[in-house]
Amino acid sequence: MKEKKYDLYFENSVKVKSLNDDYFKCYQEIEKCLFKKRKDVLKTNILLSEILDQMKSFQDQGKTVQQVMTKGSQVFVDQIDRKINYKEKINQLKQRDSNKYEMSGILLTMCIYCASFC
Repeated sequence: MKEKKYDLYFENSVKVKSLNDDYFKCYQEIEKCLFKKRKDVLKTNILLSEILDQMKSFQDQGKTVQQVMTKGSQVFVDQIDRKINYKEKINQLKQRDSNKYEMSGILLTMCIYCASFC
């Protein structure tokens, strides 16, 4: 059976690749549950980003998944979810996207200017 793909942001997909096998398996279960429960893709990806950062940090410290998820993955996710300021994170993403849009306009203008001299 084909595995369902979720609307995972590129930055999160890059973070997922840095996880070892145990953390990756745990992450897959968390991702599946979150995308089933939550309808807001943006907030889900913000939460997943924070979860991935925590997992990567624990992995770098040499902690196993069992040591981190002693009370279960739902408790782990809930603790992270309570700490997130979604408004601030959304504003950061908007600012980052605005900066990328501005840079693409500058590059496009430069390309057109250079092409007019060739």
